[in-house]
Amino acid sequence: MISAIGNNFVNNINYRYNTQKKYPINNYLLHDTVSFKSTKLLSQNAKDITKIVKEAISNEKNFIGAGAEGKVFSIPNTEYCVKFLHDTKPKLDKWNFHMLPHQEVNHVVATSDSGVTIMKKIKGVQLSYGKEPKEIYYLPDESYRKLFLQINDASKAHMEFDVTPRNIIYDKENKALTIIDFHKEQSIYKGKKFEPFKNVYQCLKAKDNSKESIKTNTEFGEKLLKIAVEELDKSDSKKIPVIYDDLSSLCEDLKWDNCFSAKANKYKDILDARLNKPKLFSLFEHFHKN
Repeated sequence: MISAIGNNFVNNINYRYNTQKKYPINNYLLHDTVSFKSTKLLSQNAKDITKIVKEAISNEKNFIGAGAEGKVFSIPNTEYCVKFLHDTKPKLDKWNFHMLPHQEVNHVVATSDSGVTIMKKIKGVQLSYGKEPKEIYYLPDESYRKLFLQINDASKAHMEFDVTPRNIIYDKENKALTIIDFHKEQSIYKGKKFEPFKNVYQCLKAKDNSKESIKTNTEFGEKLLKIAVEELDKSDSKKIPVIYDDLSSLCEDLKWDNCFSAKANKYKDILDARLNKPKLFSLFEHFHKN
């Protein structure tokens, strides 16, 4: 047991170090994913913001939805929404606008002392498990690249994607996929790996075993592997991490779903030839070399 925990710890230490060294945070999630025209709400004084928020949550017409944590209401005539926790009486007398990285990746722009949060509204519709629109499998490659970059930026803030379709907003007009919920990263002692390609496939894939879905997932898997291969030769700062274990896991999932095609195998051969498994160092070697 001790050995297994130690190996997981070393593997993830090296995994994080190598990934962050090669793929520095580029703030893509915060600046390039969604554009908002107005910040007038945030320029108001605290008293006026409180008044606007109270009016928003008092009108059921502004109700957007509820999750495990709380209810979300739209704030009319702004680009924002507000969330407050279940079974709490929100106190809105003070507002904080200095967000930590883990708050920024979840689109939070302001918080009250009681944990009420004001967030950016994301244009589009929430995906539903098993009812994903077919067009999400045939979006331009750049749509998926942006999704991977969101996951990568969140990882730099020690946040990870909660892998479920309902945590993605699909903007049909702009062909955009935006993640709306990242949670705190699991302990490295649990052996959790950074697997953006596998996570995206598992989240978005068609969820039944029909011939049509198998065809859809086969083509979707091919597209994801093609993006990984093309990413190998990119040198700009907005680069998706292409990691051996992640791509190997994706291929295993495709095989399990009977969706691993000859084309996918060709991409895998290229990736196998150009990627190496992460080298495992002892903790002593890691901390003394760096």
